[in-house]
Amino acid sequence: MSRAGFRIGTATVLAVFVLSWAVPATGQILYPFENHKRFSVSLGSDYSSGDYSEVEDTEIWYSSLGLKYEHERWTARVTIPWVWIAGPEVVCMAFAGQPLVMYQSPHLSEAGEVHSTTVRGLGDVLASLTYTLLPVDASFPGVEFTAKVKFPTASSSAYIGTGSYDYSFEAEVFREFGRWTPYLNLGYRFMGDGIDTELDNVWFGSVGIDLGVGSRTSVGLIYDFRQAALAGRTEPQELVPYTIFRFSESIRLMTYVVIGLSDSSANLGMGSNIALTWD
Repeated sequence: MSRAGFRIGTATVLAVFVLSWAVPATGQILYPFENHKRFSVSLGSDYSSGDYSEVEDTEIWYSSLGLKYEHERWTARVTIPWVWIAGPEVVCMAFAGQPLVMYQSPHLSEAGEVHSTTVRGLGDVLASLTYTLLPVDASFPGVEFTAKVKFPTASSSAYIGTGSYDYSFEAEVFREFGRWTPYLNLGYRFMGDGIDTELDNVWFGSVGIDLGVGSRTSVGLIYDFRQAALAGRTEPQELVPYTIFRFSESIRLMTYVVIGLSDSSANLGMGSNIALTWD
């Protein structure tokens, strides 16, 4: 029912994937009902590559297990990721699996060459709680309020995570117009500092539109923006086209491409997420 809370950059992409449960391809929002309960399990995989203004590319694989429970207007989620990063030690995984440039320049070997490494391991676990307000009259927009916590379960010494707790609060508005569903998200994130690195709190947001193109398929486009958490870096910006396939009322698959629009974003990424839900 709720639509906030997976990941774009890929956090917003997966937020849209959740929207697909509430807005079928026929373009009709399903409104909450008394004693509504639903469980979901999802598996996702995301690959991205970019130079982040450095001399060598950083490649990232981000795989995740998602658990979700809905009860009337409340939705609780937990995301447990596994991360693989290869490249200079300048990029780690931040909030909800978003790449974060942590350092101004790569680490150098004694010979002055760029020191590249490959690390893998458990990522930062993300938990969120969402409250949904849907109007009685479908001509008005729906609104969601979400609080998220990032737990520092990833290794900071291996440059997989920042090693700190992060918190965010966000609001999202969406409105159905036949087969079209535009949406707008705005939030604020409290960033914990990394190892020897002071990170700034940031505003973030996204705007997008979803179009139902058949009884089982929808397509969409998202623009995602975040303030830079590290002084001297440009703001991450991405453009994300996606497709959602509905195999049944219980199984849905999302595929997407991430196109970086700034030096602090991956040049290109792609991924998929499949979810199984039941009452």
